[in-house]
Amino acid sequence: MCVGIAMMVGSKVPVMVVDTFINDLTQHFRVTFRRMKTLFDITCVVLSVIASLTLLENLAGVGVGTVVMALLTGSGVHLVNVALNKAIVIRSWSRRLQRMAE
Repeated sequence: MCVGIAMMVGSKVPVMVVDTFINDLTQHFRVTFRRMKTLFDITCVVLSVIASLTLLENLAGVGVGTVVMALLTGSGVHLVNVALNKAIVIRSWSRRLQRMAE
């Protein structure tokens, strides 16, 4: 999952709206993608727990794996980005797309 997100965000291809939104938030608030992704994921887990407890009156759909991945995905994406940036250079094949990405 971290590899896929890192490749998508690094290439600036808006495949998943959520990760594009997080990328825009990092630029707006001038924080790292790792921090914003972790904060966003933890917020989503907390809202899921609240909704589950409120609507279903028990904890459903949120397990240990969900919490662990919410905490680790941002750092995992960062580590993959560092490795990818050393190994490959991603360039736009179109000047128009390049301008849109900037």
